[in-house]
Amino acid sequence: INPNPKSAKHKTYTLLITLALYAIPLVLGNNPHTPMKLTWQVYSQTGEVIWSISATHTPGTWWPTLTPDFCQLAAGLNSWDIPNRSYDQLSTYMTPRPPGWGMPGCATPTARCRLGQHDFYACPKEGRDRSQEKKCGGYETYFCSSWGCETTGDAYWKPSSSKEFITILKNFTSHGKSPSDCYRPPESYYRGGKSLPLQIQFTERGKKHLAPWLTGRTWGLRWFMTGGDLGIILKIRLSQTPIMMSPIGPNPVLGDQRAPSDPRQPESPPPRSTSIPNDTHHTPTTSLNIPPAPTLPGSGERLLDLIRG
Repeated sequence: INPNPKSAKHKTYTLLITLALYAIPLVLGNNPHTPMKLTWQVYSQTGEVIWSISATHTPGTWWPTLTPDFCQLAAGLNSWDIPNRSYDQLSTYMTPRPPGWGMPGCATPTARCRLGQHDFYACPKEGRDRSQEKKCGGYETYFCSSWGCETTGDAYWKPSSSKEFITILKNFTSHGKSPSDCYRPPESYYRGGKSLPLQIQFTERGKKHLAPWLTGRTWGLRWFMTGGDLGIILKIRLSQTPIMMSPIGPNPVLGDQRAPSDPRQPESPPPRSTSIPNDTHHTPTTSLNIPPAPTLPGSGERLLDLIRG
């Protein structure tokens, strides 16, 4: 016989709480539908994350449109006109305005306008067999050594492929066809350092398998222009971060942490009215039936009541 039933019930209450707390992370960790913090990142050729977007979703259900700016991807590369610029330091004029038409690029509004007049195409690094890898080349040619390697882009011949994981289009309006058009009012559209945004969307094939995105997929992008098709390398990667649970601490609602109380004993019936027969000198007395004040249950008892119920 336990000499202290209150102590036993208090231990039961503590054990139930402990087991529940240990069970929560096990259930969440094994549930593939548990929401997580998802972050889609776009890397430049320099290895920097130049653009990202985050939200809380179930993995495999969130495929947002990615909108990095092309000049963010070109920043810091010697092959472009902003080799000394960081992706987060793009401004209206990054070099003096050149005489004449100047070259397409990112350094000035005129250069950005001229670049935006051209088409571009993109070629994937992954998803190639050996013969295609040999045909399309590597980083030095942006995986676009030969025509037919391009699988997406924004060009007059509309490059596409049923095997592609994404589509890449212009997210800006090109103005005119001639270099002279970039010295007219349309130049104002390119005054911002980031005025050549791209629109990257996932295809249905790209949404089928999540695992490759966790390590990242890579593309080369080249502009179709006279004198050689300049380009950049970009990588898209998904990061998943578990949502941290709030620290467990005192709950103001459960401030009363008393152990479960003993079951209430049945009350004795109240005494009946009594009188002394044939005695006119005594007045009959009656005891008042006043119920005892109720004892409020502690939180421990409320928890056990929930389990029993």
